[in-house]
Amino acid sequence: MKKNLKEISYWEIFKKAGKLTWENHYLWWFGFLVALSAVINFNFYSQHQEKIEYLLTGGHSLFSRLSDVGATGLTILLIIFLVLVILGIIGRGALISSLNKLNQGKFFNFKLGFKEGKKYFWKIFWIAFLVTLSVSIVIMIMIIPVVLLFFNQAYLMGSIMAFLAFSVIILVSILAIFIRIYGYLYTILGELNFWEAINNAYNLFRKNLAVSLIMGLLFLGITILWIIGLMLFLVPIVFIFFGFSSVLFLIIGKIGMWISFLVGGGSLIAIMLFFRSLYAVFVQTAWILLFQEIAKPEEEIMNNELETEFGSLDKSTAAVTSMEK
Repeated sequence: MKKNLKEISYWEIFKKAGKLTWENHYLWWFGFLVALSAVINFNFYSQHQEKIEYLLTGGHSLFSRLSDVGATGLTILLIIFLVLVILGIIGRGALISSLNKLNQGKFFNFKLGFKEGKKYFWKIFWIAFLVTLSVSIVIMIMIIPVVLLFFNQAYLMGSIMAFLAFSVIILVSILAIFIRIYGYLYTILGELNFWEAINNAYNLFRKNLAVSLIMGLLFLGITILWIIGLMLFLVPIVFIFFGFSSVLFLIIGKIGMWISFLVGGGSLIAIMLFFRSLYAVFVQTAWILLFQEIAKPEEEIMNNELETEFGSLDKSTAAVTSMEK
C-alpha cells in the first residue's frame, strides 16, 4: 500500500520502538547475536581476507603443514566466524518474530523466540546471500570496464565511466538494503517464500520510496548521535581505567598494567556490545512498525474505513432514535 508522508508519524514509531526495546529484556539477547555477528563478520573478514581466500581455494602449503599453529588458529577462527554468522541469522529471525508477537499482545519469551529464529533460518539466509551476491555481480560488471579503460590510458572516458559506475553502485546498494529489510519482514511476518518476499519487498519500496528513504535518513542521524553519545559515555571510563592501570603499574609493575588493560579492554567491549544490542533491537522494532503501517493490504484498509463509516452511521441513527423518544 502506498502511504503519504503526512500519514506516517516517525516520532510515534521511534517512541513505541524505544518502549518495546526497554520493556522486553530477553530481546536484548537476540540483539546481541545480531550485533556480535555483524561486528565479527566485518572485523574478521577485513583482517583475514587473504588467508580465508587462500584457505577456501585449497592452498597446498597451508594444508601441508598440519603442525602450523597459524593455520590451526585460522581454522578455529573460521569455525567461530561461521557459528556466529549462523547465530546472527537465527537471532534476526527470532527478533523479528518476537517483536511481531509482542506487538500483537501475545506472550513470548527467549525459548519461543529462538525456536522461531531457527524456523526462518534458511529463508533469511537465502535473502541475505542472494541479495549480496547480486550486488557483488553488479559491482564487478560496473568496475571491470573502468579498470580496462584506465589500463588502456583512456582517462577521460574512464573518469566518466567511473562516475557512472559509482552512481549505479550507490543506487543498487540502497535498493539492496531496503529489499533485504522488507524481504526479511515479508518472509517472517507474511510467511512468504523467497521470490514472493523479494518481489513484494521491491514493490513496497517502489510504492513508498519517499517514506522509506526518510526513515533511512532518520536512522543515519540517530546512528551518528548514538555513536557520539557512546563515545562521550566511554571517554571517562577510559580515563578511569588508565588511571587504575597506572596505579597498578607503580605497585606491581607490568603485570598490573596488563591486568588492567585486559580488564579495561574487556569491559569496554562488553559495554559497546550491550549498547549495540539495544540499538539492534530498537532499529528492528522501528522497521517492523513502519512495515506494518505501509504494508497493510488495501482490502484491510477499506474494511476498516467501512467499519468506521458504518459505526458512525449506527451512532447517528441511535442518537436520532433517542431524540425521537
